[in-house]
Amino acid sequence: MKKTQYKVLALVVAVLLLVSLVACGGSKSPIVGKWVPQAGDAFGVDELGMLGIGADDLYLEFTSGGKVEIMVKDKPFVDFMKDMLKEMGMDEDQIKTQMEEFEMKITYKTDGDKLKMEMNVGGEAESQEGTFKVDGDKLTITIDGEDTVFAKKK
Repeated sequence: MKKTQYKVLALVVAVLLLVSLVACGGSKSPIVGKWVPQAGDAFGVDELGMLGIGADDLYLEFTSGGKVEIMVKDKPFVDFMKDMLKEMGMDEDQIKTQMEEFEMKITYKTDGDKLKMEMNVGGEAESQEGTFKVDGDKLTITIDGEDTVFAKKK
């Protein structure tokens, strides 16, 4: 049952990224930092609750080097998953095999208010393009006509 829950978590996070991530580049970009999604149900927070993950435990960290890290309870997603699998009693070889499905690399770039995000999850590449706007402590990302709002993590 727990293995299924972890796969659900991985799927929810991957969907979150595909729907809402933004691409950016340069250390002066206003989206560099930590951003918490503001629409709980839209990001699967209810499903994540069964794994002990609350609305404030999940956030995205955009680096000045053009990378995006999914953070869960202040740990990179991959490290969080490894710890969870270890708690389930898996040995190192089992964890390594299981983590091949969860490995992800996400990069981003901006050009004005345009954005592009490249993501590779479990060996499958995806690309998203859209726009972004930062207004104070709010980041709005628009992809395929849908807005997603984030708040700056304090």
